[in-house]
Amino acid sequence: MGSPADYAKVVPRLRALKARLVGDDKFRELAAVAKIDDALAIVRETMYSRALEAKTLYGMQERMMAIFWENASPLKELLPERSRLIVEAFLREEELKDLLVMLARIVQGRPSIWGLPTARIEGTLAKRVASDPEAVSSQTGFLDAVKDSWAGRPVEEALQAYRETGDPAAILWSHTPLSAAAYSQALKSLDPGDRIGAERVLCPIIEYKLVSSLIQAKSMDLEPRVVDRLLSGISQCGIEWKLYRQAYDREPGPLELATSLRELAKVVRLDGRGMDEIMESARRSFKLSLKRACAAAYSAYPFTPALAAAGVALLRINMEDMLAALQSIILGLKADEYAQAMTVAVVE
Repeated sequence: MGSPADYAKVVPRLRALKARLVGDDKFRELAAVAKIDDALAIVRETMYSRALEAKTLYGMQERMMAIFWENASPLKELLPERSRLIVEAFLREEELKDLLVMLARIVQGRPSIWGLPTARIEGTLAKRVASDPEAVSSQTGFLDAVKDSWAGRPVEEALQAYRETGDPAAILWSHTPLSAAAYSQALKSLDPGDRIGAERVLCPIIEYKLVSSLIQAKSMDLEPRVVDRLLSGISQCGIEWKLYRQAYDREPGPLELATSLRELAKVVRLDGRGMDEIMESARRSFKLSLKRACAAAYSAYPFTPALAAAGVALLRINMEDMLAALQSIILGLKADEYAQAMTVAVVE
């Protein structure tokens, strides 16, 4: 277990980060204004003011990701080496998403780097790959560009899923189980004493990704062996993969699978009649549980990896809530129309 000296530099940084996040009261204030100019004036008072420089919704998303990156990435160097994997898991989840979109487009014969936020952030692997004409235009060039990096193995796993199914969508689906595996590996790398606190923050993420990837896989009718290869290594958080695999094998469709998974999931709720309702319930329940776990981590003994996990997780939740609010305001939606997309109760 790390000592207070190991976290002496990062704890003040994490507390300062939390203080800069947009509070629930500010989100409610945003939801209450009637005019877009009034809403944007409120946003200009927050850490996300730079996002308003964008002229498109995509540009706004790109700037929000840059803000996330510049706040989260420096934390790695302030942490003990074993704890860095936690922050890296959050960052690599975002990069891997963009890298797999690049790969899927190449496989489909429509290479493009449009709409990939991390491909525009200095120092990212995604930007380095996107800057290489050969890497973004051919499968061989792309694989050569990532093979010696942290993304080499995940990309090969995603490509294998495509080879086994013949469906480019399997590449994009792979992002969810591969991200779950990265968070699981980050937990596994910690000392037992540090792992307990970090589990409270990371386990809601892992469980949500496990459940959602299984439901998505069933919707795509993926072979059990494809699912097993990417998810069977997840053993943290009390997850018994055998039970999840049995449910996947047993149930004929995604609705039936969701019903079975309700009995296995500890945090994620799968309420609703249709798939849209069920997946929205899963997403919202996991984020609310994660937010509570992060608040508890900030109230507990701070000199552990749990605080780093909580700080980055809260930043991402906060960013996603603000992006949902901004996009909804620009589209002219009322608060009750976008409230379910957020972790803040903006309407009574």
